[in-house]
Amino acid sequence: MPYDTVPIVSHYKTGGLVDFSVELDTNHNGYFDFFVCNLDKCGSDISGKCFTEGHCQKLLRVKHKDCEDPSVDTNYECGPIDPVYPGRWYVPCRNTGHVGVHIVGGASGTMRYQLPAGLSCEHCVIQWYWATANSCAPRGFLDYFETFNNPFGTTCESDGGGKGAHRKGMSECGGDSAPEEFWNCSDVQITPDGKPAGPVTAVGAPVEERSSMSNDEEEVKEDPEAVMEKAAEELEEDIAMTADEDSGEKKEEEMKNARGDCLMEDEPCDASVPCCNPQQVCVYTESSTGFTCRFWWSLWKDVEEREQEM
Repeated sequence: MPYDTVPIVSHYKTGGLVDFSVELDTNHNGYFDFFVCNLDKCGSDISGKCFTEGHCQKLLRVKHKDCEDPSVDTNYECGPIDPVYPGRWYVPCRNTGHVGVHIVGGASGTMRYQLPAGLSCEHCVIQWYWATANSCAPRGFLDYFETFNNPFGTTCESDGGGKGAHRKGMSECGGDSAPEEFWNCSDVQITPDGKPAGPVTAVGAPVEERSSMSNDEEEVKEDPEAVMEKAAEELEEDIAMTADEDSGEKKEEEMKNARGDCLMEDEPCDASVPCCNPQQVCVYTESSTGFTCRFWWSLWKDVEEREQEM
C-alpha cells in the first residue's frame, strides 16, 4: 500500500553524530558502509546521478577509544578506523558461538558516524551497505587485518568459517568471484536544530485512475461496438502520448551524442549495438526487409496493415 507521506524514522542535527546498530542473523564477516543522500536535490529516488552530482556522500567513522588500540583487552565489537577506507566498519566475530542473533553497535557508540557539515534536508535517505567476506575478500579487506594484526583482540569463530572476523589466505574477489551484498535504507530529516521539518509528500501517492471504458450500462447495451471503438481510440491516444513523452524532447542526434556508439531510427541492427533512442528496439519487419531500429509503438501500424491485406 503506497504512503501518502514519507515515513520519516529519525531527525538529526546538521553535522551531528549518529550511532548505528545492526542485527545480524548470520555473521559472514566483511564490512559496512553508510551513505547519506539528499533527495531534496537529486529527486524522488536514489540513482547514479545522485552520486555523480555530489548529492550522496559516504559517512565517516568517529574514533572510539575502545576501538583504536587492538589488544587482548580491546572491545571485540569494533576495530580501529581503516586509514585507507575511513568509512568502513568491519564486522567482528560473535565471540558467543553460532547461537542467536548478533547485534553490533548501538548505545556503546562503537558504530558512530559524522553527518556532513552544512547538510540540511527535508528528505534524506541513509543507506546501509554490507559487503560480506565469507566467499572471497573484498578490496582492501585482507590488508586491514594484516595492518592491524588481530584488530578485534580475539580469534573467535565467525559463521563464515573465519577466525577473528576473517579467514587467512582466502582469495580476493574479482572475475567470477563476488561477495554477497546487502542494502537497506531509512528516510530521515536533517535540520540545523535537529527538529522535524514537517511532512514530506510521497512519490506515487494514490491518484485517481482514468477509465477508458464506459461505466454506463445503458450505453453499453444500446451500442456496445461504439463503446469499444471509443475505448480503443482513447487507448491509442494514451499510447501515442506516452511514447512521445518517453522519447523526450532531445533529437536523435543529441541522444547519439549522449549515448556514444548507437544506431539511429531505421538503421540496420543486429543487437550488438543499441538503438540511440531508448524507446526503440531492434526488430525485423517486412517493410524494412531486415532488422532495424524502430519505435516499439509503431509496430502496431505494421500489424494493422498486415491484417488489412489478409
